[in-house]
Amino acid sequence: MEKTSPETATLLVNCRDRTGLVAALSNFVFHHGGNILDADQ
Repeated sequence: MEKTSPETATLLVNCRDRTGLVAALSNFVFHHGGNILDADQ
């Protein structure tokens, strides 16, 4: 059986702060099967 490494991506967002921004981004990642491993604000 062939081993495959998981796909990785870096999402860099540069925008004005607004209420619900982190919730919206994490919801998007979740619904597309992603996982947030680290977040800096």
